[in-house]
Amino acid sequence: RSQGYDGPCIYMSPRGKTFCQQKVEQLSRLDNMIILCGHYEGVDQRALDLVVDEEISLGDFVLTGGELAAMVICDAVARYVPGVLGSSGSTEEESFTGGLLEYPQYSRPAVWHGREIPAILTSGNHEKVRQWRRKQSLRRTRERRPDMYEKLDLSSKQDKKLLKEMAEEDAKENAECKMQNAE
Repeated sequence: RSQGYDGPCIYMSPRGKTFCQQKVEQLSRLDNMIILCGHYEGVDQRALDLVVDEEISLGDFVLTGGELAAMVICDAVARYVPGVLGSSGSTEEESFTGGLLEYPQYSRPAVWHGREIPAILTSGNHEKVRQWRRKQSLRRTRERRPDMYEKLDLSSKQDKKLLKEMAEEDAKENAECKMQNAE
């Protein structure tokens, strides 16, 4: 529909489909796109019918114009352009990849304001670090985004083991809380 333009024309609109990571990845594979931004009451429907291929929304709210929403799309898609991030693998382990929220990140120093980095992260055991990260992502997604958590396939032997560990840790934490409350 883009009337001779190379690439789709996307209209930023609260009536559009909600922008998500899957759409970011899809748009990142395009060579070109046009983002049309309305202001206040939007754009004449006849123009939308003539040139717009798709309407995208950032969420269930209304802005005064589509410019900020377009900048969000540009920023999210730009992360997939080679050379924009320090490493090509940077987009592989982050929130929404694989349907999970990202695990906690730590940097130096090892102790900051009396708070230490989890010991497993400095152990040098890459498999244990990978399992810790997966467990933290599962826990964080379960707590913060149950809608995403419910869609996960957790049937693998490894995930079943991690879920069992999480249940045991949760039970231990609950028991400790009950003991503290009883004192």
